[in-house]
Amino acid sequence: MSGAEQGAGVPLEKPDVSVVIPVGDDVSELAEVLKTCHAELSERGCSSEFVVVLDGVIDSVFEQAKQARPDGANVRLVRLNHPFGESTALSAGFSNATGEIILTMPPYLQVEAADIHRVLNALEDGLDMVAGHRLRRVDPIINRLQSILFNSIMRFLTGVQLHDMNCPVRAIRRKVVDDVTITGDMVRFLPIMAQRHGFRVGEAKVRHLREQGKSGFFGIGVYVRRFLDVINLLFLSKFTRAPLRFFGVAGILSMTIGTLICLYLAVDYLYLDGDPLRNRVTLIIGVMMIVLGVQIFSIGLVGEIIIFTQAKNLKEYRLFEEQEEIMLPRRSGKARRKRTERATPDASDASDASDASDASDASDTSDASDASGASDASDASGASDASDASGASDTSDASVASDASSGESGGGRADDQERTVHRVKG
Repeated sequence: MSGAEQGAGVPLEKPDVSVVIPVGDDVSELAEVLKTCHAELSERGCSSEFVVVLDGVIDSVFEQAKQARPDGANVRLVRLNHPFGESTALSAGFSNATGEIILTMPPYLQVEAADIHRVLNALEDGLDMVAGHRLRRVDPIINRLQSILFNSIMRFLTGVQLHDMNCPVRAIRRKVVDDVTITGDMVRFLPIMAQRHGFRVGEAKVRHLREQGKSGFFGIGVYVRRFLDVINLLFLSKFTRAPLRFFGVAGILSMTIGTLICLYLAVDYLYLDGDPLRNRVTLIIGVMMIVLGVQIFSIGLVGEIIIFTQAKNLKEYRLFEEQEEIMLPRRSGKARRKRTERATPDASDASDASDASDASDASDTSDASDASGASDASDASGASDASDASGASDTSDASVASDASSGESGGGRADDQERTVHRVKG
């Protein structure tokens, strides 16, 4: 892929909408598409850029595309060095687009340009991807019948309620194209793959103006490829994370059929006097079915091992809103103030008890000093009286200290009860 060319007068800020247009060999209507879409987006008040992907075009077509850029529009040309197909062209356009919203358009005015607003409005209503639903289709009746049948089958098989998966007009958020990989011809199934990744997908009605391309039946090869694409889609959407559910069932079914064939041949030979087993071709078929079943089952086991080893790199879920930090619920400020106010009297009670204890100790010291002075001046009976007085004083002091201690303990229990009641009420 060659480098992207950018038009003149391009703003440096990031655009609101990036319009991706894959182009083949025909660029005759590209200028009209760019001019019309640019006018509609400007009327909406959105800054825009146009990424035109030229899928392996020749030099003359590339020069025509350069001349098709309208004045004042931010247009970039991305040229692929080989025609890789629409899916690869869109992937290249998504890689070069810088807007948070990507709008895909065909290289001609297939739908009414004013209906772009319907698609963008649906995206702003909370969807991650919006597909256009063409109304009053003007293409041949054969094409319409094939489209109805195809979309009905896809709604039945996948559960994605879209009515026009082939419509090229789509609005996509950046996170969708960053997470969903499209390869081969799977671009038509992008809405299904997006919903499989957890994105919200919807549709918006647009008015169909005209259709380019082949009409009628497309040939047996096209239908075979579409059938294989559907099988591939079903496998990717349902069994990518659990391959053993698919290969295991197929392998067990094959082994069961082979085992039943071999049992039938054994019973027929042993009890019904059938032909010798060496002459029975059915025995070879039964053995081959058993071997094939073992191989298919083994493929499922290998797939499960690969998924297990890469599980940390796989993400099956998607959050609608991501929070930077999750905080646990806290008690309100009013409740914290109440708790502080109730704790304050407890501290004052403890201080009062401490002061009472100190005063009691001082009184005990003074009484002991007086008793000692009296014992020096008096006789043995005076000493005995002083001793009795000292003992009484000690007993009184002990009772005061005991009362203070019990009062402090009672106050603590009452405060604990208050705190318990406060928590229950809170």
